[in-house]
Formats: sequence, C-alpha cells, structure tokens
Amino acid sequence: MNRRKIFTIVAVAAGLAVLPVAAQRVAAAHGGGGFAGMHQRMFSHVSAALNLTDAQKVTAKQLIEQTQTQATPLMQEMKQIRTDMEAAVKANNTGQIATLSGRTGQLAGQLAELHGKAMASFYSQLTPEQKAKADELKGGLHASMMRRFGSGGRGGWAGHHGAAN
Repeated sequence: MNRRKIFTIVAVAAGLAVLPVAAQRVAAAHGGGGFAGMHQRMFSHVSAALNLTDAQKVTAKQLIEQTQTQATPLMQEMKQIRTDMEAAVKANNTGQIATLSGRTGQLAGQLAELHGKAMASFYSQLTPEQKAKADELKGGLHASMMRRFGSGGRGGWAGHHGAAN
C-alpha cells in the first residue's frame, strides 16, 4: 500500500473518530439537544421524507439503538487512542504511533461495518417507492456534502494535503 493510501485511510479513520464530537457541536449550535437531539431531528426528517409506517419507525429505532450500543465501546477505544496518540507524538514514539494508527484503522472498519449492516437492514425493509426516495435523498445529501466539503477529487481537506482517493 502506498503512502497516499495509508494517509487517506488514517485521515478517514481520524475523521470518523471525531464525528460524534463535531456532531455535538453542530447540534448545540443549531438548537441544542446534543448528539441525541441531532439524531432525533435526522430521524424525524428521514421518517417524514420516506413516509415510514409506524412499524418501520419502530424497527429503525431498534436498529439505531443496537448500532449505538455496539459502537459505544469502539468509540470509547477511539477516544483513548486519540489521547495515547497525542502522548506518542509528543514522545516521538514512532512504534506506538504505528500501532495506534493500525488500531484506529481497524476500529474505523468495524464502525463502518456496523453502520453498513444497519443501513442494509433498514433499506431492505423499505417499499420500492421508499427505496427510490431514499436513493434520491442520499444523492442530494452526497451532492450537498461535495459542495460543502470539496469535490471528491482534489477538492476539500484531503485534496489540499496531497491525499488521493
């Protein structure tokens, strides 16, 4: 694996690790409620946009709760790794930096797997019309994020630091 790919993986993993903190700050800036409040607003928006049935809402909430329960220890470990990484950087402990970076990548992969499985389970329970609407919403969200954070290619944060896709 070349250095650019390794850098990209570490950058993505670090980004995943800080998402809950960033989400809390964004939620606080937009009416409070913290991370849970942001999740509730997002759930309400998606629920209304897809016109979910009561049964689908219950299933979705159960999936969210299960995923959060499974992700909590992983996120706690990521938090500890950030602390340990700071100490390793200050001590110029390159061996520890390599070990922590590798573990960060593993945890990011586990978190991505949890998210992917939950989304697949949710998506499989949608009607064909709801799936079409969900795909449309996802496309709009992706386009919005690309406008805000850069264009996938050399735009955005990674593009300014020499990382490749």
